[in-house]
Formats: sequence, structure tokens, C-alpha cells
Amino acid sequence: MDKLTEEEVMHVAKLARIEISKEELEKYQVSLKKIFAEIEKIKEIEIEGDILISPTSSVCPLESITDSISNPKEILANANDTSGNYIKVPVVIDHE
Repeated sequence: MDKLTEEEVMHVAKLARIEISKEELEKYQVSLKKIFAEIEKIKEIEIEGDILISPTSSVCPLESITDSISNPKEILANANDTSGNYIKVPVVIDHE
């Protein structure tokens, strides 16, 4: 089975900000090659007419999320750390 080069896999890992070991490298070489092959199949699909698909950031309508919060104070009461009407969470992304 065809593989991506080690350099290509390491480049993808760097973009994804993940570290992979030498042992994992060969597994990812094969896996990524399969994924990229499937993406190429999708690119080959012929679409008739002008179809516009809007990008989305949420799979459910935002109204359903906000409407389900009947009493925000109840939610904040269960949070470990708050600031005003916000729940404080640990930093996930380092801006270095």
C-alpha cells in the first residue's frame, strides 16, 4: 500500500500541533494516505447546477441552545469558578 513520506506526515502532525513517535509514524503514513484518497474521490463528484452550501459553525440552531437555558443563575450556581455571567475555564490555547 502506498504511504506518504515521513516528512509529509511530520508536516501534517506539526500543523495539527501533535507529537508522534517513530512507532506511530508508519501507522499514520498509511492512514493519512487512505484519508487523502477518500478526499480525492469527493473532489471528483460532479454537481449539476449552482449549489450553494453555507458554512456552519454549529450543527444545531443557536435558538435551541439559548432557549434551553431558562435560568442562567442555576447554571452558574453549578460552576466551579465564575465572573459575572460567565463561567471561568482553564486556558486551553497558549498564544506563544
